[in-house]
Amino acid sequence: MNFCRLGLVGAGALVRLLVADVPDGPGDREEETGDQHVRRPVTTAAVSQAGQHGQGEGHGGEHEEAEQHVTSMVDAGPASHRFSASAVGSSGPGACFMARVSESEHWRLDRIGSARAGTNPTVLAKLPQSYAVIGDTQYLPGYCVLLVDDPRIDRLTDLPKRARLEFLDSMDTLGQAVETACRDADPGFRRMNYEILGNTDAYLHAHLFPRYEWEPPTHVGRPVWLYDPREFYGPEAALSARHDELRDRIVTELAAP
Repeated sequence: MNFCRLGLVGAGALVRLLVADVPDGPGDREEETGDQHVRRPVTTAAVSQAGQHGQGEGHGGEHEEAEQHVTSMVDAGPASHRFSASAVGSSGPGACFMARVSESEHWRLDRIGSARAGTNPTVLAKLPQSYAVIGDTQYLPGYCVLLVDDPRIDRLTDLPKRARLEFLDSMDTLGQAVETACRDADPGFRRMNYEILGNTDAYLHAHLFPRYEWEPPTHVGRPVWLYDPREFYGPEAALSARHDELRDRIVTELAAP
């Protein structure tokens, strides 16, 4: 899942790109039957990342609040994706940040597809209708995203009513796990924020932000998107091995009966 404009380095040029997920065809990447409602926690792997999404994934949130001036379209990668070259100039966590995508980070270009293929290292668990993933940025420790497990689903209302309720129940499950893990890890934990936006990345996903008493007074009562992106998505906030303990706490909570 793309949560940001990614900086791709190639042929000596740095191109700022925005990944736009185009729905797969009906025959693409069919889900295995029988595991739709089974939670499958993933143990902590090597998750030290060179970049972060504002999550763009940005884990990571997508930047629904950012104004985007698309200047051209560039074809790259599988036919199920397009990459649009975008101008910089947004403010707040919705703004662009630069991340170098190496060979080992191609999963960033298709976060749902890589989750389905088992190659997305941010996946915490498979939940009904979704994947729980930890955000590329951990400025607010415990930030997670719930990705729909079918990239063809654009809006919550695209799901049949029963599947819609299952997705929302999965959001509640992930939120409870994050809240419990963060409350145990940090006495400054205050509450959870839940957001389903999708104005930039047109596939269903939910942001789950822990909020803390130690946040600056100027931001504690405001949406997270109003943080300075240079701080919110800076290297000191990037998901790394130092977040393994909190990640493991969330995975443990998700695996609890």
